[in-house]
Amino acid sequence: MGPLPSRLRRLLLEARESVRIANPYFDPQQRIIGDIIGLPRKGAVTKILTREVTEPSHRATFNRMHNELDAEARRLLDVRELFELDESGRQAVATHAKVMVVDDSIAYVGSANLTTTSLGSNFEVGVLIEGPPVDDIATIFDEVFASARLVDLPVGGR
Repeated sequence: MGPLPSRLRRLLLEARESVRIANPYFDPQQRIIGDIIGLPRKGAVTKILTREVTEPSHRATFNRMHNELDAEARRLLDVRELFELDESGRQAVATHAKVMVVDDSIAYVGSANLTTTSLGSNFEVGVLIEGPPVDDIATIFDEVFASARLVDLPVGGR
């Protein structure tokens, strides 16, 4: 038991080589977004899998990331979107997972979105995992990420 925001932020601050993040919802003003922006700045390959990037808070979040990174750091940030509707207009597939894999050595799997509500007032549960299961989590992330739609930053409206 402990404060989730500070634990997640510490994971990101300690990252050296790579971070994979799957999260469906973001708030651009969250402090953790600044930590994510810091990852490519320090040379860490950063992959983010999300949904509906043209939703206003997502557009603001990912455009903030783009705008605060120089060209070199932008090359280390890869954002992909997993969200599709079927022919009737209903959701067919979407990112819902909340996962972070840091340096292929530790993973967070939990319920929290990277939003003010989830990180500030909701009761959320998550676990930190080390050892061989981290490889499995990273492999699953990579397979889904490879099939997701590449997001060109900055994000415009649809």
